Formats: sequence, structure tokens, C-alpha cells
Amino acid sequence: MIANPFTVAETEPSRLRGALAQLLAVTREAVDVADTDGDQEARRWDSPVFCTYRVLPPGDLALELDIYVEDETAGALSEADLAQGLAVRTATSVLYPSMDIDLDSAYWVAVPDGRVVRCRLEAIDSDEDTRHRVDAVEEKVADLPRAKVEWLPEALSCRLQGVLVPRRPLPPVQTPHQSGHPENRVGHPTTVPPQPLFIAPTKSARSDR
Repeated sequence: MIANPFTVAETEPSRLRGALAQLLAVTREAVDVADTDGDQEARRWDSPVFCTYRVLPPGDLALELDIYVEDETAGALSEADLAQGLAVRTATSVLYPSMDIDLDSAYWVAVPDGRVVRCRLEAIDSDEDTRHRVDAVEEKVADLPRAKVEWLPEALSCRLQGVLVPRRPLPPVQTPHQSGHPENRVGHPTTVPPQPLFIAPTKSARSDR
């Protein structure tokens, strides 16, 4: 498994190593953690869990992580599981890409309290480096106080997946005394068709009266 999450707060390498070891049920010695700008000679390249971090320029995010976990060690763990586990164990929110929206800005925030919240992440390029800003979140996140709290329109289609579209009303069901059809006579059950499911319009979609 390869994962590329971000952390909101800077986390000490020892704490990051301990969190990964606990999450993946391995010893601390099986986890290699190092700064991408640090000394690479002492790294244990054959470690089953290999994490390289990069300290980011001032912005809403502190660290960019590049994590590799051997398949046998990762098991069924996904990038989302990894981010959520790290958030709980390091006490900082962790961002990871949203795979259901094909936009570079679409991310999830794994919050230390166990929630996962959709967010919009913006990269701000400069001559020196790239800063990151969390422009909006769909629920308030304590360690992202500058982010707007609003529904993300780019995620609307995902929220509506699986919801039935309103259809034309079905014809009314006739009772036994309204029809002479054999199936509607006494002794034959009257089948009531399923009612269509309607999506209530949002406040903005309702017309002003």
C-alpha cells in the first residue's frame, strides 16, 4: 500500500513511528521514519513500513507524508483507514485524497475525534515553494479554524448516488367495489404499488412566494 496523507500539525518522528507501529500491529523497529531532507544513509530500506515526511511551508498543513507498507503487513487496511488511525493516535487531523471525486482539490479530513469530513484543499504556488490552504470543510474542524464551513457543490453528485429520481405518479389502486376484475373481488388480495420516493428541494431551490 502507498499513501500520501497530510497532517495539520507537525508530529515528532518518534510519535509518528509509534502511531504507525500500533496501527499496523508491528514493532517500532519495523517502522522507518525520516525527513526527506535529512540523512538517508542510516535508513532501513528493507523495513515493512517506510515513511518519509516533508515539512511544508507555513499554511494550513504541516507535514506531507509518503508512506509505503508491504502488502502482507497492510492486509485489508486502506489509505482512509491509515489516515483515520493516524489522526486518532497523533491527535492531529490528517487529510487524504477523495477517490470518488476526480478533482485534485477533493480531500477528506480524518479528525482525531473519529469523524471524517469532506474538504476542499487548495495549493498556492509561489517562486519558492507550494503552500496549502484548506478552503472549506463540510463540518467544523477544530484545528482548521480558517476553513469555511459549507456544503461542497462538487460532492453533490456523490451524496445523491443511490437516491431514486421522482417518477410519474402511479395510477390509483381500485378497491373491490370499484372494479369487477377477478383479482379485486373478495378473497383476492389487492396489491398496493410502492410509493415513489421524492427528494425534498433545498431552501435555495424553492421559489420565493
